[in-house]
This record gives sequence, C-alpha cells and structure tokens, in this order.
Amino acid sequence: MGNFPCMEAALVRANETGLDNLVFHLRKVIRKADSNFVTALQGDGGWLKFSEYIKEIGKEWNGEAGEIDFIGFTSWCNFGLYEIDFGWGKPTWVTCTASTKSEAVFMNTIVLIDTKMENGIEACVFLEEQYMVMLE
Repeated sequence: MGNFPCMEAALVRANETGLDNLVFHLRKVIRKADSNFVTALQGDGGWLKFSEYIKEIGKEWNGEAGEIDFIGFTSWCNFGLYEIDFGWGKPTWVTCTASTKSEAVFMNTIVLIDTKMENGIEACVFLEEQYMVMLE
C-alpha cells in the first residue's frame, strides 16, 4: 500500500558534466530498477535485499576521493495528479513549490511532473546558484 521510494545513484565525474553524459549515467542506473529488481524486493527478505542494495550505493560513493555533490531527481509522472478531484473539479495545473521555510526539502532536486495534456513532462528545478549556472 502506498509508494516505496527507491534510490538510484549515478556517479558522474567532474570531467563528465555535459548534459549528454548526465543523461547517459541516469538512464544506466534507472534501468537497474526493472521488474526483476522489484520482484526481488517483494515478500520475506525484501527489506534486507533493499538494505544491501543501499549499502552498495554507499560503498561506491565512499570509495571516491574528494567531495561529492548531490543532485536528486524524482518523478511524479503517471501518478494521475490531473485526475484528482476533491469536489471542486480537476486541477488546471499541478506543480510543486518551495517556500522560504521548506526550501531545503527540495534544494538540489529536479522534480518531473506530467503536463495536463499527457504528452509532455515539466521539470521543476530547485538548484543552488552554482549548479543552476552549470545547467544554463
């Protein structure tokens, strides 16, 4: 019941910061979360398998020399957000926002959301200035 968040980690080196390299690395790690991966997490022992998986990600990150910068990506696509009706009609636009108080929750995170016409994706980008300059 509910959603189970799963973390995938793509380690991109300083000399690979081009958008094409980033997309390549992200696609590579996202492919790991296939139906076999999900099936392996179901039932008895699933949580233990997931914990081991997270430990492996940590080992990969800790094995790197120097500072690691983290930028998170999350997808709210296919959640049916435009179909929700609380009694006053379906939404015209769905987005996420960060106020001054909650800014830290989303900082250095990119949230992908379906568009209303279901033929596109919007990206809500919350980046520190140094990363935003690189993206631009």
